[in-house]
Amino acid sequence: MTASTIRLATKQMPKELMEVCKKSFFDTFTGTCTELDMQTYLAKTFPLQRIIDEINDQACWLYVLVNATKIAGYVKIGRNLITEMKSRKALEIERLYLLHKCIGKGNMENALMQKCFKLPR
Repeated sequence: MTASTIRLATKQMPKELMEVCKKSFFDTFTGTCTELDMQTYLAKTFPLQRIIDEINDQACWLYVLVNATKIAGYVKIGRNLITEMKSRKALEIERLYLLHKCIGKGNMENALMQKCFKLPR
């Protein structure tokens, strides 16, 4: 398995990241709903403009795990996103996904989670 790196998503990544978001979600939850419901959710949740906005959002971090030159997974972490936690120094892991072909290979999921633990609150 090629070495992986974790870094903040950049303005050059939104199209590839959008595809990873959709594919990883689809592969994880396919069979749990109708095809129409799945396609509606993917279109609503992961449009290109939303990915661009998330990359530029100062209230969250969007880290990508790059394996060789391709995005293999990502994590979206937000600060004070939950109303009940606004008075605390808290982070929320909103999404953490890997492409299915990468799960269990090279401990990538653990690397993404460890990145979350190292962020300042």
